[in-house]
Amino acid sequence: MMDYRKEQQSNDTDMREIADLCRMCGKCCEAIATIFTHEEIIEMAKKDEKEAKIFVDFFKRYDTIADARKVVPDQVNQILRHKNLSEDLQGTEVPFYYCDKITPDKKCTIHNERPICCRIAPADAWALMPPKCGYSGWQFLEKERIKQNIRSLKEKIYEIETLEGPQAFVDELNISFKEFKEQVEHKIKSFERYGAKGW
Repeated sequence: MMDYRKEQQSNDTDMREIADLCRMCGKCCEAIATIFTHEEIIEMAKKDEKEAKIFVDFFKRYDTIADARKVVPDQVNQILRHKNLSEDLQGTEVPFYYCDKITPDKKCTIHNERPICCRIAPADAWALMPPKCGYSGWQFLEKERIKQNIRSLKEKIYEIETLEGPQAFVDELNISFKEFKEQVEHKIKSFERYGAKGW
């Protein structure tokens, strides 16, 4: 059985190994959107939330969606489709940002000092990367790996419950079945927005 507690360490290694998949198109630097409104990010930064402060310090906001679309139309339209919004939006309903540290030939002028959000992009298999991104294949395989891992954990829960009952002990993890089940449920919950309940 895969020990999902080792996944973060494994993912860190994977990110180093897949760094060369980047096609250096610069699109993820030129059109960035978050799940938060601009006002929410500003408030988070004021409260000294580290990632928000870094974001506010590094990224500039486009005045309008139309301005962002002039630079990276396919990325902007993909993000709007992902948010189930009309592609003809022109205003500021969705804040788009860009990094001004990128050169016209798509080179990062602060590569060695770039923020953590840039270093770990794509942050996970579900990160919305630009169309035809070099990470697309990796993201597909990573999604399938995570889904299979969760399916295996669900099967393990079913097997223990059926064969040993709720008072069982999970020897390979040295925890009670109840603790194991809670840990698995917590893991599944973090992927629920991607459909983990049905995996």
